Amino acid sequence: VHSASWGSGGNSYSYRDLDYDRFQHQHDDFLVVFAAGNGGRNNRKHTSGSVAKNNLNVCASTNKGSRMGELYAAAFSSMGPSADGRIKP
Repeated sequence: VHSASWGSGGNSYSYRDLDYDRFQHQHDDFLVVFAAGNGGRNNRKHTSGSVAKNNLNVCASTNKGSRMGELYAAAFSSMGPSADGRIKP
């Protein structure tokens, strides 16, 4: 497992994403986990840090005890869908 927390603010499939997908396809015991990013304020949700098809993206959640509870995405968290319509995270 490789965990990463950086992003471009973009939402389109890039050469970097192709590299992640290729590596994970060749190493089926390897998983890249990406933080979705913090660009989701003001309903700007389509800013996932990585849109590779084989990555697992995770978004930030609200805190337990908050108004909505911990099962909801935080207002600042980025999330999909990706530019080609895939759900991220």
